[in-house]
Amino acid sequence: MRMSDHIDAVRSALLASVSLGDDQTRTLAEAIAHTSEPGLRQVTLSLYNQLAGDLSSQLPDAEVVVQMVDGEPKLVAEPKSSGFTPSAQAEMDDDPVRTTVRLPTYLKNDVEAAAKSAGISINTWIVDAIRSALHRSKLGTPPQNPSPFSSGSMSGWYS
Repeated sequence: MRMSDHIDAVRSALLASVSLGDDQTRTLAEAIAHTSEPGLRQVTLSLYNQLAGDLSSQLPDAEVVVQMVDGEPKLVAEPKSSGFTPSAQAEMDDDPVRTTVRLPTYLKNDVEAAAKSAGISINTWIVDAIRSALHRSKLGTPPQNPSPFSSGSMSGWYS
C-alpha cells in the first residue's frame, strides 16, 4: 500500500465522520482534510522509520532503511556495515536522535550513490561524513569542499 493510500483512507474516514453534519461542517472537514496532508505524510514517514528501526533491531545481519522511491517510502533491508570499530558502533548505538535534513536533489542522489557504493545505509554514510568533517575540524584541517552556498568572499584557509 502506498503512503498516498494511507492518507486517502484517513481523509475518507474524517469526511465520513462528518457526513451527517450540515454543509458548513462538511466544508470545514474538507478544508481540514486537504490542509492536513503534509502533516499526515510526516506522521506516516515517521511510522515507516520507526518500523524500519524495530525490524533492524530484530535482524542480526541486516539493517532496514526507508528509501523514498517516486515520493513513496519503501522499506529496504541492507547488509550491516562491517567497517565500524566496536567503539564507533557504540557511539552509533548511544541514544541516537532523529534529525530531518533537506538536501538538493543532486546532492541526495550523490549521497545515495556513495552509500550504495560503500555498501552501507544512507544514514550510516551521512553519520560517517559528519564524524569525519568534525574530526577534520578539530584537527584544524581545511575543509575539502567549500560549500556552494558560501558568499564567495575569501576567508579561512590558505595553503
